[in-house]
Amino acid sequence: MEILQLVDELDGLLRSSWRVPLTSRLLVSESDCNRLIEQMRMTVPEIIKQAQRTLQERERILAQAKEESARIVARAQERAAEMVNEHDIAQAAQQRAASIVQQAEQQKAQLCNDADDYAAHSLQNLGQHLERMLTEVRNGIEVLKPGAGQG
Repeated sequence: MEILQLVDELDGLLRSSWRVPLTSRLLVSESDCNRLIEQMRMTVPEIIKQAQRTLQERERILAQAKEESARIVARAQERAAEMVNEHDIAQAAQQRAASIVQQAEQQKAQLCNDADDYAAHSLQNLGQHLERMLTEVRNGIEVLKPGAGQG
């Protein structure tokens, strides 16, 4: 039985009791009053226990919520750190890739210059060799011309 019902019963008992004429006193049934008081004594502790259980449950739920929020915040911080780290790694990789590309471009330019120098040098040597051969061929033709060797 709820405490408010018991209070209502007590109020009803007092209203239905006999009044002593010319006074503010009432005649109430002692057994009815004792019964209601005993029921109140049994009900009030139960209500207090229920309120305590409710408070404990509230505190437990709040503690769980705090723990969960702490886990969520910690995970968010970890993820943010990972993202920063990933960004740093990606940025470093991009810088390294740019450096490799730049080195490759420089090596390509150097190889092209070296190849051009080698080709020019080889063609120059070939030209000199061909000129010597041409000179020998012309000299040979001059020697073989009629009347050139009779002298």
